[in-house]
Amino acid sequence: MIDAIVTGQSLPALQSALDLAEVGLKVAVLSPEKSDSFEPSAERDPEGSIAEFITRIAETIEQADRQPASNQDVGQPVRREFPIPPLLYKQGKWLKQSSPEVLGVPAVPLASENIALLGSAGSFRAYLDRIIPLLTVGKTQFFGELVRKRMGAKLREELVDPQTFERFGVMADEVEVAIAAPGLNEALSRSGALSSAVLAYSDRNVARETRVSPAQGAVDFRRAVIKRLELYGVEVYESHLVSVESQDEGWVAQLSDGLSLRSRTLIVDLDRNPVSPPAVRELVEAITPRHARVHAVIDMELPAWLTEGMTAVALLDDWSVRYEPTHGVERPIDGAELSKSGGISGRAQTASHVSNLEELAGVLSRIAQTKRLPVSSDTPGLELSSDALVHSAGLAAAPFCTIVDRTEAVVAIAQHELDFPTLLSVGRALHGDDQGAALASAHKATVRLRRRLLGLEG
Repeated sequence: MIDAIVTGQSLPALQSALDLAEVGLKVAVLSPEKSDSFEPSAERDPEGSIAEFITRIAETIEQADRQPASNQDVGQPVRREFPIPPLLYKQGKWLKQSSPEVLGVPAVPLASENIALLGSAGSFRAYLDRIIPLLTVGKTQFFGELVRKRMGAKLREELVDPQTFERFGVMADEVEVAIAAPGLNEALSRSGALSSAVLAYSDRNVARETRVSPAQGAVDFRRAVIKRLELYGVEVYESHLVSVESQDEGWVAQLSDGLSLRSRTLIVDLDRNPVSPPAVRELVEAITPRHARVHAVIDMELPAWLTEGMTAVALLDDWSVRYEPTHGVERPIDGAELSKSGGISGRAQTASHVSNLEELAGVLSRIAQTKRLPVSSDTPGLELSSDALVHSAGLAAAPFCTIVDRTEAVVAIAQHELDFPTLLSVGRALHGDDQGAALASAHKATVRLRRRLLGLEG
């Protein structure tokens, strides 16, 4: 009997396997069921959990590869992409926003960029924020309501809603300020104006919005983690979990290749999909996310109006469209390579957020069958066509929009761990599709699990 079976290979799952293997526990890692879902090439990492894990792996590789007297410089293991306000679509044109800004809320309402987006009247209405008295100190709960009260409905609709919908899958009126921009309400209470609060909050916002990724690439980094696990004696199976049952204070897992494994504990990898695999669905029903999104990545040439380092965001009915340049060759999770002419490739990401998983599954099924977008637009400058081939599509847990939702999820996970002490669930689906939160939570829970496995606590 081994100590732990890990049912997938998301980064939180691999981190848990490493946390156990490093202290001498015997671990088996299974392959996930095939999925067309994708992981973003770079992730927001406000707490530094992703960068910490990347550095942890890079340091062990460096120590293993370096000769005793070597002074080689392996470079920085983490690549950081500092935030630039995305271009926004208006009447056939893609226009810049002023900077600094927080999800579209500008620090300088009368900047020329904002006048181009809002018109003179809309920008002047936003400027009134500077002279409107602060009647409720830090009490406005929802982001959209705050922006509307201080800067007007037009700014919320034209600048804030496109970015909020792209990030959370809902409009700004449904996202709490404490989720969209933690600390902004407090900055508003101190400064007396929302635009001044944005300016005071700008350094923190840059830190929160900076995205990180492995300098060596996501696919190569995952391979490096698996290689590290194998050096610790971890068995990595190419088959996936078919069924599992609790038996004699442990678990018996049946694999797709016919093998059977017995283990003291089971680590279920939910990754980012809110629909858990059939083999473990009943086990994790209590912590399964209630809201989801459909994502599709489209193979396309980079639009001429989008330069390297810039992104663009637009709303199209109940979908969000994001244009984002990538460098030369993009490597999906399966390791295949997609080369583009001109040295730069592009992708448009569409996302829709609803709570009806059956409806989402239907949308996803139609995309998978046709390899076409479920929406198209002939609007000048949007350049989004149903003829564009969909490279990958999948479901993902929707980000949390309220503190209550996030707290309920945290409480449910903690209770689930108490109810099933030999079962640990990990993955970004449990944390509103937040990779950093998933890594941090998985590490803490796995440390508790390994102490029990080592007999250090009951």
